[in-house]
Amino acid sequence: MKNLVFGGLLILSVFPIKSWGQISNCGQTLRLARATYEQGRLHELPTLINDCLNGVGSNTFSKEEKVEAYRLLTQSYIYLEEPEKADEAMLGLLKTDHFYKPNPAVEPAEFIALYNKFRTKPLFSVGLVLGGNVTFPTVTGNYYIGVNGVGNGVYTPGLGFQVGLVFERDIFQFKKGFLNNLTLAPELMLIQRSFTYTNDNYFISDITGESIGTQEAIARGTWFDFNALVQYRIPTNKGLQIYVGAGPGISYLFNNTSQLNLRINPATGTSQSVSGPDVEFTDAFNKVVYSATFNAGGKFRIGSIYVKADVRYQLGFVNLIEAGNRSNSEAVFDYGFQNNDFKQSGLLLNIGFTYPYFRPKKLIR
Repeated sequence: MKNLVFGGLLILSVFPIKSWGQISNCGQTLRLARATYEQGRLHELPTLINDCLNGVGSNTFSKEEKVEAYRLLTQSYIYLEEPEKADEAMLGLLKTDHFYKPNPAVEPAEFIALYNKFRTKPLFSVGLVLGGNVTFPTVTGNYYIGVNGVGNGVYTPGLGFQVGLVFERDIFQFKKGFLNNLTLAPELMLIQRSFTYTNDNYFISDITGESIGTQEAIARGTWFDFNALVQYRIPTNKGLQIYVGAGPGISYLFNNTSQLNLRINPATGTSQSVSGPDVEFTDAFNKVVYSATFNAGGKFRIGSIYVKADVRYQLGFVNLIEAGNRSNSEAVFDYGFQNNDFKQSGLLLNIGFTYPYFRPKKLIR
């Protein structure tokens, strides 16, 4: 019996009761740390919470508990006038919770002042967006095969889709006021655009003066767009971030085809229709064109990502058709068709997400 008692005392001397409680219940350790801090015994805090903070044993702080532990530790080192350890504790807090923001109504001014000396914004964000678009052609010059159809063509906006990669980075990482809200937001998009050209008066009867021929072209183009956008965040008091932006863009044509159809109804009443596989028009287009984009949208944080949506208008500046290569023999001889000169603008709607990458560090010594 004496040997058992001696053995038990030996175990307790090696593993104090306090340590067992700390390892088995870090929530209780944090409550004890709060009380210790409030009683002003600041020098005891590091030893008290160190095991749970560093994950020693089978039990550790949860993320929320770790944030509070680092907060208490930072404040303790501030008051103990140990600035290097205070910096280290603040860095640990920001690495644990990238989105942490102190409450000015609760936190000491010294703690907020130290927080403001660190880079707390994401270094950059990357993301993926997708959506739909409507394309609006604007004719700048009419070209024709049949003389009756001059100026009778009508362009109808078509639906398309886009998918792209986005990148965001604050232009001024550590500025106040207006500059603090400026973001560089370049993006690379794969976009399919389409529109329809119809001419219901392609041929006119010399006898009745009525239309006896119609022409239709459904054009589809695949483009790579690079837009160098600059966005301005509109400050709000809620979790939703609102922004507006603008910037130049450059588009590269990957391919363009048109589904052509020609219908002729002679006075005899016999109807003829010419149709077939899509006609390749890639060589008829300028491969590189320029535009400007204006957008507005918002994003909302869910966990560690931002869900975003925006609407934008893209204004085309350049004629899309290459003058010396306007059409091809198949389009001319089979369908009596060649392209007009036109510019291309569009309305786009995007939804997607961005993932912010953080690397907190002290910027002001």
